[in-house]
Amino acid sequence: MRLVLPSFSAVPEETPVDQERGIGDPCCRPPFPDNVPLWDKLEEDPDNGVVLPPAEPPAEPTIGLKELTDQIQAVMQRLNERAQATAKLLLEKPKNYLQ
Repeated sequence: MRLVLPSFSAVPEETPVDQERGIGDPCCRPPFPDNVPLWDKLEEDPDNGVVLPPAEPPAEPTIGLKELTDQIQAVMQRLNERAQATAKLLLEKPKNYLQ
């Protein structure tokens, strides 16, 4: 004889939000085909129907990668020097109070 235990899940089965509320939640329903904007309508301003110009392409970089890398390294060097100076001051401060 084989003992069959009832199935038990530690995680309860989830009820969709719209069923839980008892209403048809619009966020849980797929859009109706009538509500899906057509590709030719996406660039139109809904207020006046004027077709907007296409977005401008991104601007060309004004600085090269090498120059940018050099600037980042210079900033990191200054931050490192300031951090070391601050640490030195903090370590010296207790000595001044003990004297």
